[in-house]
Amino acid sequence: MYNKVESFSNAGSNDGDFFLMGGGVSTGSDVQVVNSTIAGNIIAGFVQSSAPCIGFGGGIQTSSSLILENSVIWGNVLQNCPVGINSDDELAVSGTINSNQGFVKCDGVALGSIDGGSCDVDPMFGSGYRLSAGSPLIDAGDTNALPMDTHDVDGDGDVMEVHPLDSDNMKRVSGSEVDIGAYEFQQVYFIGGTVTGLLAGNSMVLTNNMTEDLSIEADGPFVFTVPVETGLIYDVTMSQSPNNPIQPCMIINEAGTVTDSDITDIAVTCEMGTDLIFRDGF
Repeated sequence: MYNKVESFSNAGSNDGDFFLMGGGVSTGSDVQVVNSTIAGNIIAGFVQSSAPCIGFGGGIQTSSSLILENSVIWGNVLQNCPVGINSDDELAVSGTINSNQGFVKCDGVALGSIDGGSCDVDPMFGSGYRLSAGSPLIDAGDTNALPMDTHDVDGDGDVMEVHPLDSDNMKRVSGSEVDIGAYEFQQVYFIGGTVTGLLAGNSMVLTNNMTEDLSIEADGPFVFTVPVETGLIYDVTMSQSPNNPIQPCMIINEAGTVTDSDITDIAVTCEMGTDLIFRDGF
């Protein structure tokens, strides 16, 4: 399992004596989970006779072994059953657990964080289990654990690169290391540059991506206030030229794709122009 989100499954029964297994994943085979998010799954049961209701693994249940890499198992619930043997909210694994940057919430038997540290740290999920800014899962994975891009998902012809996309088809490694979970927190960077040659008292308006206007009233550096995510484009145009007096201006390095740093090399150069009344003082 790679780049998957398993959430909001709801397994339940009210037909008498039973046990339920694996709200997110249930299998009798070995399981390998890589850069996936298993959260918000529920196992629900009701006891209607003398036998106990026992649930196994609200997140993952396997009667074999589990390999967990760069993945988060969090907020899965065993509902309506008294706590019993192996009635773990998050995991029920009969075999061995091998983890490389696995993040698992504390459950009924105090499994804890597999790779050490506090197991009650909030992963800071946002919309649809995407990571919010400041999440401890950002840059916390192991990039070396990513699989190869054998199916060329980005269509660049390179099947020897590591898998380049997350579950949103956005850049898989946006920071210093891959994030834990199915979604990569997309780093954002600011777009800016320098204006030269703008006469005192004159002004212009620059626009980025046809959405954000920035008024410029003096020479010097400028920065748009709305950042752009890694992998997205920026395109700076002049929506209003200097007109008091009229000055022709040129923009270089005005467009490109944001990679891993702020854009600072956009250059806007203005000339005196042919406004004779202003230039000659009559």
